[in-house]
Amino acid sequence: MHYLTSSNGFGQGKSNNTRIKRSAINNYNDLAGGLIFSLIVELFNTGIEASVDHTSTQQHPLAKIVKDMVSAAQFLSLMLLFILWVMAL
Repeated sequence: MHYLTSSNGFGQGKSNNTRIKRSAINNYNDLAGGLIFSLIVELFNTGIEASVDHTSTQQHPLAKIVKDMVSAAQFLSLMLLFILWVMAL
């Protein structure tokens, strides 16, 4: 008679269905967080590059290093976003 107490016959009730919904919500939250993080890094990238360009019009090796570093940070944030999208699909 214990099989009558559960809705799906396996003793889990509705917990399996809610677990799938929570997983989908977590995926959406991860994707939204990754997108927002990437946009924030892009804003920092733009701001730093603009300030370096404003400081001097001459080419300087340290300015090149700074620009390369913020571009690498943006690349890494986009790779994180790509990995999150692949995991969500």
